[in-house]
Amino acid sequence: MGRTKTQIKAEITTPFMANEKLAIVYGYAVGASFETEFSLVSLENIIFDIVTLAIFIHEQFLNNTKKKLTRNWLTKNRARFLGIEPWHWLFNMGLIY
Repeated sequence: MGRTKTQIKAEITTPFMANEKLAIVYGYAVGASFETEFSLVSLENIIFDIVTLAIFIHEQFLNNTKKKLTRNWLTKNRARFLGIEPWHWLFNMGLIY
């Protein structure tokens, strides 16, 4: 399962809040909480929300694709696990030596 939006946003905002140069420009203490320093409607919060949503959708898409590919691969190769395909190859192609 992929990460949640809150986990993704925390991973983005933690380095942002730990940056000393940005702390001087914005006037917050290094390591402070992003939620306490920035409003919900601030430009920084909106940008981080957009990036978080894009990463979240991308991860969900990749997880669903991985599940579909795994399911299709298992369905297609189930006969190989049961030993059916080698016999099919033997009777249709013949032994080539």
